[in-house]
Amino acid sequence: MGALFEQSCGLLATPDTPGAFAFGLRLMAIDGTLEDVNETPENAADFGRICEGKSSRPYPQMRCLYLVEAGTHAIIKVIPVPCQVSELYLVKGLLWAIQPGMLVLFDRGLLSAALIQALRARGAHVLARIPQDVFLHHEQDLPDGSSLTTLDPSTCKDLQEPVQVRLIEDRLEPQVAQQLEPVTPSRRHAHSSPTTPQVHQLHRLLTTLLDPERALAKELAEGYHERWEVEETIDETDHQQRLSQQPLRSRLPKLVLQEFSALLLAHHALRRLMR
Repeated sequence: MGALFEQSCGLLATPDTPGAFAFGLRLMAIDGTLEDVNETPENAADFGRICEGKSSRPYPQMRCLYLVEAGTHAIIKVIPVPCQVSELYLVKGLLWAIQPGMLVLFDRGLLSAALIQALRARGAHVLARIPQDVFLHHEQDLPDGSSLTTLDPSTCKDLQEPVQVRLIEDRLEPQVAQQLEPVTPSRRHAHSSPTTPQVHQLHRLLTTLLDPERALAKELAEGYHERWEVEETIDETDHQQRLSQQPLRSRLPKLVLQEFSALLLAHHALRRLMR
């Protein structure tokens, strides 16, 4: 089943597919999730479990990192591993599926200078959210309000050579932020707070699209919203496809992987039909 998924599940979007391209690049998104698996000694030994923090669950869990075509929700590559493995470590396994002419979107949890360099080496560009406390030095201010800076191997782990990037910083308009603050961030997670005070904070993005004439800062900030398509895709396989928040039912690790691959194949078949 895994081999069949690798052979048959590819890109679906064409240039006229709504939401599939921006700035002349195909939009791709990376994100991860944890899948509950059946409570058996074999699954617990193979996949492990998280007993503390927001990700703790009563079941063993499998960590999955997805590469998704944003415009079609086509799942191009998934890496399923034991739950204790870091997503930042796993992302290297997605690189072979990255092609020239792609714009890869991901959140700050996956950000690293080495990943940016690796994606550029594949001929792809990056648009990612970054934390408040990194890449603060501005070398050159640009007319659209963004700025350029250079990532240096002396300060960035595993970076082989300097990489120039562009920083975009913005805040929501106060009236808009005030309207959004009372909105519950997520109805799916019990640990979500009743309000969202983070809407008032400075929002920071990093991109390798350096020319503001090709992509204005405001357009990039709006384009980053497309990253949420990978969240929707994961929700489709986790909840809409299975209709209930139950763990994968297989009792042995090898069969868990087989069941999971079959779900991915079914999802891709539906998305291909919809396309």
